[in-house]
Amino acid sequence: MNHQFDSADPIDFNAASSLGAVSRNTAAVRYWILLGVRWMGLLLILCLALVLQSQGAFTAGQIPFITAALVGAGFNALLVVMLSTRAMIGSVPLIAFFGDLLTVGLFAGASAGEPLLFAAVVCVGITGALLQTSLMGTTIHVIGVLAVALTVLTYDARLAGLFVATGVSLPLLLFSAYGAGAIVVAFLVEGRASALNQEMDDIGRQRTQQIHSMRERIRAMYDLSYTMGSTLKFEKVLETALEAGRIGLQLVTGRDTDLTAGVFLFHVEDNALHVVSSRRFTRGDTLRIIDGKEGIVGEALREAVPVFGTNPKDDPELQFFIAFQNCRSIVCVPLRAGYDNFGVLIYGSDRPNAFNQEHSELLTAIGVQATIALQNAVLYQSLIEEKQRIINIEDDARRKLASDLHDGPTQNVAALAMRLNYSIKLLEKRPEGVKDELIKLEDIARRTSVEIRQLLFTWRPLVLEAQGLGAALKQLADKMEETHGQRVNVRLIGEIEYLLDRSQQVTLFHIVEEALNNARKHANASQVNVTLSKQDDVALLQVADNGRGFDMDAVKSNNGRNNLGMINMRERAELIEGSFTIDSKPGIGTTLSVIVPLKQTEGASNSKLTTAEMPAPRRPRKSTTKLAMAAIARLDKMSARDTKQ
Repeated sequence: MNHQFDSADPIDFNAASSLGAVSRNTAAVRYWILLGVRWMGLLLILCLALVLQSQGAFTAGQIPFITAALVGAGFNALLVVMLSTRAMIGSVPLIAFFGDLLTVGLFAGASAGEPLLFAAVVCVGITGALLQTSLMGTTIHVIGVLAVALTVLTYDARLAGLFVATGVSLPLLLFSAYGAGAIVVAFLVEGRASALNQEMDDIGRQRTQQIHSMRERIRAMYDLSYTMGSTLKFEKVLETALEAGRIGLQLVTGRDTDLTAGVFLFHVEDNALHVVSSRRFTRGDTLRIIDGKEGIVGEALREAVPVFGTNPKDDPELQFFIAFQNCRSIVCVPLRAGYDNFGVLIYGSDRPNAFNQEHSELLTAIGVQATIALQNAVLYQSLIEEKQRIINIEDDARRKLASDLHDGPTQNVAALAMRLNYSIKLLEKRPEGVKDELIKLEDIARRTSVEIRQLLFTWRPLVLEAQGLGAALKQLADKMEETHGQRVNVRLIGEIEYLLDRSQQVTLFHIVEEALNNARKHANASQVNVTLSKQDDVALLQVADNGRGFDMDAVKSNNGRNNLGMINMRERAELIEGSFTIDSKPGIGTTLSVIVPLKQTEGASNSKLTTAEMPAPRRPRKSTTKLAMAAIARLDKMSARDTKQ
């Protein structure tokens, strides 16, 4: 196909990126929590310093201590800014590491030999190691803080005296134990974070697969919809609808499988479902007809939603189809447009529970799209047939005109030329005989003029446009007697012509004209009776002649192939939704009858008709499905709307 799927749809296909953002947000939350702990540790040190100062053991206002407090607060504030603006958020662990080393060194140096304050400073620094994102980073952070503490102990005589008094092993053991605890916590956090990241990665992959599947499903539905909407071939639409079920099952389950499928459409004649397209159906299955009132089919048509089944062998209507005998799951999708059911799509699979709710939504969309596409295909086919019919009518009209001109005026003009030539020669040899020839020439010219006027009248009866059907038929009768010597009696009973619309009047006139020509040319009828009357809610036209008649059985066996006039009259009657019958016997004559349903008309028959005002009724199509009839109804509505405009 020469089209592209629009990837700019409002769907987030970057699932992995989204989940990565979630992971970064989780790390940021962790940073904020530990940053709060750092602030609390800094406040703890300040509070402890104030307590010691109240006991006279320490002076918190010393410049080294204030400097250490400002440095610690400055680093914490920097971390707050970095987390708030997300600027260089990846550098937070590194900034925290160097900040803790500097802060611990300054506080330890400013502790004035107070072991409790020194221990608090070291513990807060070790706690800051939890800001690291890896176990290795936490270990290095702890070792760095312990190294700074050991360095301070080495150079601070007061703290060194404390260690000598209490033994070096106990303080180092306590600091090491606290650091080990921090490392263990970091190990547990890292393990949990790794598990969480793995879980998020798994969810991300699943979501990516789901979105990819959704995208493929949308793409497939787009392609199917594009195919259904772009093609105007009935068979192609049916094939696409059957293929849609297989693709839908593949997209939902991820597995390709062959489906048993069939398209059933209602026919007007019996109001039953007929198979119009199928897959894996036997020849006998394609000939089966179902009522669509029971089982899964009946339920789908009543509820107007796809219905699932598990055992078609027990279905009261589908049990007779050989193709469905091995199916273990089945779904029936109604083909609807508005409130009308036109048929069903049935898919069957040999796997149990092959269809689910996702299929229901997908197949419902396919059913609606298929119904619209089928109507468009039928409508297009109707237009093609209508176009061909108009072309055929024009060809027939040209042939008839050529035949009429050849049989009448052309022969007369040729006779005129011959007699003129004869008159010229006669003038030289026997001038007294020229007068008689001129009289004959005048007679031929008059007859030619009459025949030409007769042709013009039959091709465009102006009296029909001006005065209506009754006057047109009577004038036709007069011209037939004047031109051909054929007597025609016209009788209109009641106000029948006022009950016929314009297209019906035009069509009936041409049927009578065709019947009179047939009676003159083929039956040698000397008299024809034309009667138009009202019978209940229909108009009855009868044309009876006293000609030689013909054998009806012979005509029926020949399908009217040798009588185009009869075919034309029948087709004209069908154009106005009428029926055409003919009765004839050899030696008795022929009677043809046309029954036309009456319609409510706004104007009388004597209103003027123009060519643009004469609607062209649609010819009934060969297809007799309800879908076809609905499409033709749409065509007629559009034609009627265009005519009014």
